[in-house]
Amino acid sequence: MRSLSDVGIGIVTALPVECAAMRYFVDDLADVAGRPGDPKRYVTGTMPSTLAGRPHRVVVTVMAQDNNKNAAAACIDLLRSFSSIQCVLMVGIAGGIPTAERDVRLGDVVVGTDGVVDYDHVRRDVIRRQVQGLSMALARAAQEVRVGEHLGLRPWEDSLCVVPQSFARPADSTDILSSVSHRDGMPKVHYAAIASADRLLRDAQHRNALVHRYPEVAAVEMEGSGIAAACDLHGAHWFVVRGIADYCDNSKDFAWHAYASLTAAAYVRALLAHTPPLTPARPRQTDARTAVIDLLMDIRVMGDAQARQLIVEQLRPEIRGSIRRFQALRPDLYEIVSTCLNYEGGMGELADAIRLVVGDSLRVQRAIEALEAL
Repeated sequence: MRSLSDVGIGIVTALPVECAAMRYFVDDLADVAGRPGDPKRYVTGTMPSTLAGRPHRVVVTVMAQDNNKNAAAACIDLLRSFSSIQCVLMVGIAGGIPTAERDVRLGDVVVGTDGVVDYDHVRRDVIRRQVQGLSMALARAAQEVRVGEHLGLRPWEDSLCVVPQSFARPADSTDILSSVSHRDGMPKVHYAAIASADRLLRDAQHRNALVHRYPEVAAVEMEGSGIAAACDLHGAHWFVVRGIADYCDNSKDFAWHAYASLTAAAYVRALLAHTPPLTPARPRQTDARTAVIDLLMDIRVMGDAQARQLIVEQLRPEIRGSIRRFQALRPDLYEIVSTCLNYEGGMGELADAIRLVVGDSLRVQRAIEALEAL
């Protein structure tokens, strides 16, 4: 039995069809259980790397529900059960944004080399905070893949030549937009930013307004920023690859879901083949914020969602309005602390709010001392 401590890459999918497509491109599949406290079942396996004889060890999981909050929770469970993971990929479908500059069409692949835009959370007409932690190893690999494209090398196309019937490419007539820049029957790969929010976008006018505001965006989804937040919490990197299944408008249906899931998964296999093995390094470092979260979690009242809500309500409007809430305790506390840290005087307000709602026990004092030291 292979050790779980050598798994370097985690792959998260939001839908069963996405998970099935991803598994299709993973070798040596094996079912495994998570660590105690994690009820999920996972599938581990291997995928090619740049070194013959040293494939990537990967683990694949599917979320219970698709949105950023559940993505963060699923990612946290994954990183706890497989503490050696260095990078988490979010792989699956998304809505595409066709423009005059980018000929995005159904079945295409959008690779998030320009990161994730958390467009639901803005302040003073700018992104509330940059989503940090993009995997530079995979970004470099994407550049190598692009070099190969200029030389006519597209290994994902070879992977798509023989696929299960349930993942077959729909007829081109089902795509409401035509294209003159695509090779017949093959997806085009776009390198851009990916927008993420807790909303299903089915409005062409809103879509066009979004790309006018963020011209670097080529796709819209509902999990990327949650994955990034969870990876930030645990000191891992992340990357997002999406297959285009609709145009974020009222023409949205399920016809392209399976094929778009497959094109994203096929590209991921090609991408990892250009990536050196992500050998697990020393255990991830626990940063100061994580230490603060651990202290806050030791306060029993913090486990009560209503108590946390009361604490948030004590903060000034611009702070509490910028806090993205999570059902799970750790990501919720991490988001509250991180947001307050972004505002002048925010940590002092948070400390006062905790004292007001929770009291002033020894554990509270220790947590507040750590807060004020950030």
